[in-house]
Amino acid sequence: MAEFRRTPLSIRRTMTDSRVSEISKQHQITQTKTFTRWVNSHLRKRNLQCSDLFQDLRNGILLMDLLEIITGEALGRPMRGKTRFHYVANCNTCIDFVNSRARLESIGGEDIVDGKKTLTLGLIWTIILRFQIQNLVIVDEEEDDVERNAKINATPKRSNKQLILDWCKKVSGNYPGVNIQDFSNSWRDGLGFNALIHAHRPDIIDFDSLKPDEPIKNLNNAFDVAHKELGVDKILDAHDIAQMDPDEKSILTYLASLYQTIGHMRRPDPKLLKSNDDAKAYYESLASELMKWILAKISALENRDFPNSLEGITNLEKDFYTYRTTEKPPKHETRLLLAKTLFTLQSNMRECNLGSVHTTCWHKAKRHRHSVGKT
Repeated sequence: MAEFRRTPLSIRRTMTDSRVSEISKQHQITQTKTFTRWVNSHLRKRNLQCSDLFQDLRNGILLMDLLEIITGEALGRPMRGKTRFHYVANCNTCIDFVNSRARLESIGGEDIVDGKKTLTLGLIWTIILRFQIQNLVIVDEEEDDVERNAKINATPKRSNKQLILDWCKKVSGNYPGVNIQDFSNSWRDGLGFNALIHAHRPDIIDFDSLKPDEPIKNLNNAFDVAHKELGVDKILDAHDIAQMDPDEKSILTYLASLYQTIGHMRRPDPKLLKSNDDAKAYYESLASELMKWILAKISALENRDFPNSLEGITNLEKDFYTYRTTEKPPKHETRLLLAKTLFTLQSNMRECNLGSVHTTCWHKAKRHRHSVGKT
């Protein structure tokens, strides 16, 4: 920093301008990828696809489809001609529609037809902001209706952008290494995305295994899990987010989609989660012991090497009587206890937005569930 201050002012300005230009180019590249994927996440509902944002939107037809899909309103029949006149007319129809609901500055149909990157990205961002982000209903799932209404009446109305940031801060606030302050550098190490998912679905993210110095791995983990388990489209690239000063608009677009999916879930009670963990450990231990006994008895009872003496047969009868009257009844009670414990576990896990209980012992026990009864 001291060396930078000693640099002549003109050179410093050039260095700063160069850095700003570099960041601007990075953001444009990121936005192009993110917005294209966002557009396709909606267009696929009509089996449509946009391969090149700056070429495929030029005739205005896909743009009209996009607006109809996300708003549920009809924009009329597009002009199917191949001339510039038809393209401009279609694009102006879209821009007039957006303008009636949001303020568009310095963007005309000709700009989209000409494939001007900055203005095309500006139009898509306005559509995202107006028809997705501003339409979100941001609530605190831990507040009841009375508390929520009182807070709304007592505080000035804030933008959904600020409400989403507040939600991210609150949900991730107790996670080590996570410090969300903005929609840019706070997300570079990937821990923030994982924290948001883990807070609502702790069964699908192993947060303790994540390392701050592995940002690409962390980011891919969050995006992959959110896509596979929650159905959130992968519109971000890990490398774009891990770089210095990642694009704010792209991150906000993804967070809005994530909030749409998990924002209204009630977060699991930590005490209930701890109780579930204890119950699961108890269940697995009990099931393992029962399985060992079942397999040992199956092996013993399937043995056909009988003694040749009367005394030997008599002893076998005594052993079998002891098994039927002394050993088997408690094991039957254990099996009933396991079923009861499993039912309670599954009920609690549903309440915590968790998946089903999956244990090796339980699957083995199901395969042999009739063994005790048969023997």
